[in-house]
Order: sequence, then structure tokens, then C-alpha cells
Amino acid sequence: MIKTIALLVALLSLSGCTGLAKPASPIATYDFGLVSATSSIALPVRFAGVAAAPGLFSTDMRYRIAYQDGSQIRVYANSRWIAPPAELLSQQLRQSFAFDNASPCRLSLELTRFDQIFDSATASHVSIQLNAVVRDGAHGAQQQFSIDVPAPSPNAQGGVSALIAGSDQLLAPLAQWTQQLDCKPPQASP
Repeated sequence: MIKTIALLVALLSLSGCTGLAKPASPIATYDFGLVSATSSIALPVRFAGVAAAPGLFSTDMRYRIAYQDGSQIRVYANSRWIAPPAELLSQQLRQSFAFDNASPCRLSLELTRFDQIFDSATASHVSIQLNAVVRDGAHGAQQQFSIDVPAPSPNAQGGVSALIAGSDQLLAPLAQWTQQLDCKPPQASP
């Protein structure tokens, strides 16, 4: 009986110590930041939105350690996107471009890569890849856009900065490509 009481006292003492443990770090949430009040660039297409490849549906911030095992996807424990990356990118596109809702051409995008990649313990870069498809009924065009941007620091904050910069840099070639497409409404015959 004395051994049982001593064991219970010891267990209760140990459980009380867990209250002294360092509290968990708060989770930092990120978006693409404030959008500047510049005028939107007109694009001759309707925008259908951005879909995401499997693995990019969540708000997790993904990274890979290329110098150890680049095939393993990891996520930051205390950093998250406020929404899945495809939703953030859709919002960025809608704020940056004036889409033509009367156009016969429809732009669909798929985000297939949105990762921070560690080349060493002290250096990382981000890699973004978008697949674009424009359809006007029976016809269509496809283009892939990708970019790698060095991260200013090898941590979540550096990854966020580089992913925002890379997303911004993909806007210009996407706009140029859609503006080169023949997206005029069909002429009515007399």
C-alpha cells in the first residue's frame, strides 16, 4: 500500500512539472501581402480560377531538403498560409488583371509546384510552376510557366518572401501569352 501511494505521489509530481514546460510557439499565418493600388492590366480572356495539384490543397507551407532527400515533402510546424496557395494566387490574379467576362476564351490555371527547396542548411530557393490552358470551345492553347527565386533567408519567412516575389514575376509572362492569343468573339454572318 505504501508503494502504491508513493507511486501515485511520484506520478502526480511529474504531471505537475509538465505545466512548467515552455509554451508552444504561436502559428504564424501568411498571405500574399497588401496589393498596391495600381491599375489592372486588361486581359482578353475570362478567368476560371486556379486549381491545385494533389498536395497543394491545404494551407501547409511545404519545403524540401534537397541536400538530404529532395523527394520528401515536409511542412513547417508553426507557419501556415491563410488559404491554400491556389486560392491566394487566384485572388492575386483577380486583383492584378481586368479579365474580359464577355470573351469566348476561358483561362484555367493549375498550380503544380509551390515549394521552398533547401540547397544547403544555409541557402534555399522557391520553385513555382503553373500550367495554363485557354479554350474557346473546340480550340485551345496550353503553356507552362515556372520560376525559381532565391529565398532571402533559409526559413519560413524567407520562403514566403520568395514565393510572393515569384508569383508576382509570373504575372507578366502570363499576361503577355494571353494577349497574344486570338480571343475575339466570332463575327455574326449577315
